[in-house]
Amino acid sequence: MILRFLRSLRWLETFVRLGAPFLGVVFSVNNIYDINILKLFLLLSGYFTLVSHIYLYNDLKGKGFDLLDTLKKTPLLKGEVSYFSLFLFSLLLLFYSIIVYYFLNPIFLIFLFIDIIMGITYVHPKVLLKNRPFFSIIFLFISNFNDFLIGWLLFGKINITGILLSVYFGLLGAAGQMFHEVKDYEADKISGIRTNAVRFGQKNIFFLGLITYSLSVLFFIYISLIFLKKPYFIPHILTYPFYISYIINNLKTDFNRNNFQRFVVFYRFMYIFIGIVIFIIKIL
Repeated sequence: MILRFLRSLRWLETFVRLGAPFLGVVFSVNNIYDINILKLFLLLSGYFTLVSHIYLYNDLKGKGFDLLDTLKKTPLLKGEVSYFSLFLFSLLLLFYSIIVYYFLNPIFLIFLFIDIIMGITYVHPKVLLKNRPFFSIIFLFISNFNDFLIGWLLFGKINITGILLSVYFGLLGAAGQMFHEVKDYEADKISGIRTNAVRFGQKNIFFLGLITYSLSVLFFIYISLIFLKKPYFIPHILTYPFYISYIINNLKTDFNRNNFQRFVVFYRFMYIFIGIVIFIIKIL
């Protein structure tokens, strides 16, 4: 039974998002070897369960819409787990996050509370802010901003470098949300959900996402040169041509959903690669 609950988690998507708090910790210290491994593990595990809770809540409240999407085959939609049992599982994950965050720093509960409120209002049928223009983009900016900042605050203090890096991750989150909405355009349209892609058109939101990501790369280069004094932007430059090639390919195929799904998987692995290279540069 537990395997069905574990299969309900968005492992890759959540793992990629772990990069923000992890790099927040990495950038906040002068010597990487001074990091307390236990505290780092607790932060990342608490963050993982928090994000997993939010995604599960999204799946639970969006079940009625997801049933119209033939490509989605989650354990919940297939009837392998009940609505109530999955809800209890999500609450268990949230409870763990609350305990861990409180233990590490009670201030972290503010970040948790903000994420929970955004998660509820984003997908709850009586509010459904994903149906309102630009709210989803703003939410993902705030969420990713907080993701990095909470990692930074584990061992560091707020300063201009930490804030600017948080803005960079916020831009990444906003761009990713726009691409996600482009991918789900057909399913959202059938479900009657007026996401930004449905409301303003796939191509417009796609190009807005491209512009946002490109600005984030330029912004990170600026931060690296002026504040970090190290070439942390090298993996961004190396991967950007591949990023553009995927974009051109999707334009040629007129946003075919299966093709665009491969693009989404690509940029998630690209983020992992960028994070690994940044970590290596930090060590060197």
